[in-house]
Amino acid sequence: MVRMTQRELSRAYGDIQMVFQDPNSSLNPRMTIRQILTEPLRLHTDMDKSARNARAAGLLSMVALQEE
Repeated sequence: MVRMTQRELSRAYGDIQMVFQDPNSSLNPRMTIRQILTEPLRLHTDMDKSARNARAAGLLSMVALQEE
């Protein structure tokens, strides 16, 4: 078991994200996958729309999903 100091743990919290297991309660069925992927980028970064869309396309490509 790896033990982390409080400082290391605090830094790690920035890289940890909740992954909900029930898509029916965590994903909005009225939103496209592009909207779902770009919304956090819109809210938490200064990326413009084209950069957000490019990032979403890259993420979909990484997991072998088509944009459609």
